[in-house]
Amino acid sequence: MSYRMPFPDPFLPTILIVVCLGAGTTWIARQLASSSANQVHTDLALVQVAEFLSTRSKDEMPTNTTDLITVLRSASIDWNSCSINSGGLTDSWGSPIRMTFDEKNTRWTFLSSGKDRRFDTPDDIQEHTQTTSEQVIPPNAR
Repeated sequence: MSYRMPFPDPFLPTILIVVCLGAGTTWIARQLASSSANQVHTDLALVQVAEFLSTRSKDEMPTNTTDLITVLRSASIDWNSCSINSGGLTDSWGSPIRMTFDEKNTRWTFLSSGKDRRFDTPDDIQEHTQTTSEQVIPPNAR
């Protein structure tokens, strides 16, 4: 009695396993790279927003979301996978960015909920504008 293999070539199951593992590994790598890229894009966009607003005087600083969006539309900001719309800013994961204005310190704070899309977790991304007194002045510029 001879035993018949279910595959004509004994190496075919091995090849199929390797191909499936390769495809799975590629998918995981893309997911990790995408998540990392989203974090970098969101962080970069918020840094650019904060730096742009930090160059404005207190009199030129927008004090409400509507004025903020109007001012940011005129800025040369590389939004990457983030976006700006009439309702506010959206991070790379498609979630709204919290924007709060502190009237006492004339300062905006921007908060992205990050990858998990939940606020107040370790992956949140935060940036804020600096007032003139907070900006670092190089020693040779004094």
